Amino acid sequence: MRCLFLLPIAAATFDAARWLGGECGQPPGRSVIVVETRFMQGQGRFRALVGARLEQMLAVTVPSMAAQTNRCFVWLVSTDPALPAGPRARLEAALPAHARLVDAPRGVDATYAPGKNVTSLLATAFPGLRARLAAADELTLVTLDADDALHRSYVQHVARWRRSAPPLSAAATFDYACANRAMAWLSSKDVGARARRSADAEVRQQHHAVYLETLPRGCLMSGLAHALALVGGDLRACAPAPCPVLAGAGKARDAPKGAALGRVPLVLAVGHKTARDAYDVHGVEIDAGGDFDPGDVATAPVLRVRSVTSTGGKHPRNVSKLRRPASSRRIASAFGIKAEDLVSLTRYLQRHEAAVAREMVGDKAATGCNDAFFGSCASKNALAFASEVIARHPPPAQHRLLRFTRAGT
Repeated sequence: MRCLFLLPIAAATFDAARWLGGECGQPPGRSVIVVETRFMQGQGRFRALVGARLEQMLAVTVPSMAAQTNRCFVWLVSTDPALPAGPRARLEAALPAHARLVDAPRGVDATYAPGKNVTSLLATAFPGLRARLAAADELTLVTLDADDALHRSYVQHVARWRRSAPPLSAAATFDYACANRAMAWLSSKDVGARARRSADAEVRQQHHAVYLETLPRGCLMSGLAHALALVGGDLRACAPAPCPVLAGAGKARDAPKGAALGRVPLVLAVGHKTARDAYDVHGVEIDAGGDFDPGDVATAPVLRVRSVTSTGGKHPRNVSKLRRPASSRRIASAFGIKAEDLVSLTRYLQRHEAAVAREMVGDKAATGCNDAFFGSCASKNALAFASEVIARHPPPAQHRLLRFTRAGT
């Protein structure tokens, strides 16, 4: 097995046992909470895509994690070993102290096949975490996509859920919580144009186009929390059946009955779209005070970026009646995301969307579909949208001149 290699992010000053033992601001609970994010695995060579995804993560994902009202968690960001030094350094510098950027092991089989112990991988990334896991009754893994944001009270909600839920045991070793709705943010040319003509104070009042996404009986992948029973710092064998779904090589399969979850990979995902059909899933709801408005971004558990880099779900060309304005103030209050950063992200995506689209259409690995790391291939809608973006942007002037010259010779 190839180990995760730790990048030098204040490793000498951060101790997970002390952090989760009280330094984070709250006494330790029965569950160790770990947020897990995959960033550009198998895609480090795509320059335009790396740039766009990095800007999205820095503008949206990182601020939302830094804004969490409950900081008693650790955040593992696993990336492509081939990620260039420049983007790696920027991301490394932006992560909070209780986060780690690690190189994911190459090979789908090496990462996802049975025989790998999730607690050992975590202990490798976070010095001191092994001692905390040994003292805890549970491990709760929370999935977060690299272009999404969790509401600032999301981790607090997960922590309250684990405090109030019945304890896990040898007979009931897992539990789930998730959100089934999100506000999706669309980069807007109109917003970017107005912002360039506005003073900073006016930029903060700009509105951004968002729309409501719902999975009536399903779970969004971002925010999907999977609580697992521990014994002696390792995961108990799975019970009862049906055991959780393992994701690997782009496909989902049921875990064998009685499979030892202590011997499965770090990224352990349920088939989230149908999770509620197989399991008793706790729903995450955000109470923003006052009358509950499901269309208010302040009550959305998740905020998702929808751009040319998206590989699934709805895209701007599919959005119609669900679009509505959300004030920058409300977005900042709910997710810790600055209006100026969203405007800058909009402008960046405008400048680079054609280059990103060409990479995605030109190589399936750019869409997350590759044999080196776990990922999901882009949907037909995503590739169609990328093709439309390319059609909207004429080739660079030098390319047009070259073709004209050749035609005249």
